[in-house]
Amino acid sequence: MSVFGFALRQIQAGVTPDSAAASRASCAGVRNRRGFSLFEMLVALVILGIMAGMAGPALGRLLEGLRFRQQVDHYSAILRYAGLLSVSRGEMVRLHLDRESEDCVFEISGPVEESKDCRLHDRDVLVMDPGDFYFFPEGNATPGTLTFTRGNRVARLRLDLLTGRPELEERQ
Repeated sequence: MSVFGFALRQIQAGVTPDSAAASRASCAGVRNRRGFSLFEMLVALVILGIMAGMAGPALGRLLEGLRFRQQVDHYSAILRYAGLLSVSRGEMVRLHLDRESEDCVFEISGPVEESKDCRLHDRDVLVMDPGDFYFFPEGNATPGTLTFTRGNRVARLRLDLLTGRPELEERQ
């Protein structure tokens, strides 16, 4: 097929030489642009690195806050358990924080003798005021405060006199 025959067929198809040249030029731009350049990839990686660098410490603080909250919930569960044990068994229950043992434990004495682990870490501080909590079969308890400190975070669980239930007084 000759060049003349090819040009004739294009004219019959409605393709003018100007539109054919424009079409080839636009296709050439698309054909040469198949992916991202190395520079574009590096810029994207730098942006992702900066975002990961900012998210890492925030995620660490979030996880530490969740561990702190889990620890406070653990102490609240121990206080509720001692109160429920007193009501269900119909006897007074004493809850004592024993720091003299190798591990920090809550000692529950009354109808059942038990101990519950405090699960304290190196920098944790746990204070019961007064030193013993008493739970009565009527559902009430001696008032007191359990203060848990980890680093700069503090949570206070107040034991209500009338209901014998722990209430979170403040959490920072």
